[in-house]
Amino acid sequence: MALAPAAAPLSGLCYEAPFLLIAFGLILGIPLSLATSRVLTSQLYGLNPFDPILLATAVLLFGLFALIATLAPALRASACLTIASAGAPE
Repeated sequence: MALAPAAAPLSGLCYEAPFLLIAFGLILGIPLSLATSRVLTSQLYGLNPFDPILLATAVLLFGLFALIATLAPALRASACLTIASAGAPE
């Protein structure tokens, strides 16, 4: 009898690498954005580049969009792998 792998550990494998890339990008991007804010201050009309609400909103939006872009292929891949292993010959 062939047993299909559980969906949770399999989908965890599909999510781990993209989440590490998202975290690395956000951790690297925040200090770089603060470092380059001196240059961009002249181009930002009416915005303070050190505004914590603005930074938090940007981090949350980029993280959310990266999460959505990661979840769709990962869910599709985990569903295909589960179906393929469930239909494997004994």
